Amino acid sequence: MLSIGRKAAQQVARKAIPLSTKSKTFESIHTTSQSEQMPKGEVFQKQPVKVRMEEGQTYNWCACGLSKKQPFCDGSHKNSRKGIVPIHFVPGATKEYELCNFNIGF
Repeated sequence: MLSIGRKAAQQVARKAIPLSTKSKTFESIHTTSQSEQMPKGEVFQKQPVKVRMEEGQTYNWCACGLSKKQPFCDGSHKNSRKGIVPIHFVPGATKEYELCNFNIGF
């Protein structure tokens, strides 16, 4: 199990999730308690997965690693005691994206 501090987890999250709207990658990212979560999700896959996403549609990225619909959330985190919630985001353009499947519970 990976164990790092909260500050380190936030730095990893900033690098893993593009927050800049200058690049038009994502228009918005919203999490309910992203900064409070500690890395403790399951590793689903160590390579990114390519997914075609539509501009303006909200997607829920799985942060717990338990979803059967990777890389997206299917609600499996609700049946675990991990306290990890998905990361909600809206792509700024319709195209193929690479999403991380190394779910460590941001």
